[in-house]
Amino acid sequence: MATNFRTEGKLSTAVITGGEPYDVVAFQSMLRAMTEIDFYPQHIDDFVTDGLSGSLRLRNGRSRYDVVVFYNWGLATPSQDQGESGTAVRESIERLGEGGQGIVMLHHALTAYPEWQLWSDICGNRGRGEIPSQLDQALRIEIASPNHPITSGLTSWEMVDETYEMPDVGHGNEVLLTIDHSNSMGTVAWTRQHKSARVFCCTLGHGYTAYSNSSFRTTLSRGIHWVGRKI
Repeated sequence: MATNFRTEGKLSTAVITGGEPYDVVAFQSMLRAMTEIDFYPQHIDDFVTDGLSGSLRLRNGRSRYDVVVFYNWGLATPSQDQGESGTAVRESIERLGEGGQGIVMLHHALTAYPEWQLWSDICGNRGRGEIPSQLDQALRIEIASPNHPITSGLTSWEMVDETYEMPDVGHGNEVLLTIDHSNSMGTVAWTRQHKSARVFCCTLGHGYTAYSNSSFRTTLSRGIHWVGRKI
């Protein structure tokens, strides 16, 4: 049986990494500043095997989390050809949304597994594939949905971040943040539904200049609270 480790009043949140380098100290410093959320950063291999015993019969220790933030990346669609690890990843992702657990797709996670239809369905963007990106771009973030709980009260802000040249999201998504930039898709944050789960997607969040930006931190924190049904 999974240990009851929840802190009363706080969202228990798994942060899934792996496959993409990032500034670990700066990233975790940002997470620690969000004191109203209990974060549990972990490699995706640890996440998908948490609660497994012997074979791949799931005890579902992962269901202890209110929210899962994906900050991982990989090209190859997880499959049994990759052994037990690939099978575990695939089975875990296939179960997402069944219990209403909140899902956040952050930055490079949105470009992961480009040929996996299920991942594209969760992200709400089917025009993925090979995604050109540009580091250290000066961006002005505009509020597209000022009445949404995630963006309510926010005003436009400037930041330096990495951009992705993906097609813009379409039907089934509520656009929250946009930019007008020659090296980027126009939409940079949106929400959607996957099965019984709320999903928040945000292309922002590459490194220190993003992690330290107060408006980005507010948006991410609110996104987690929204998918966790706290706002």
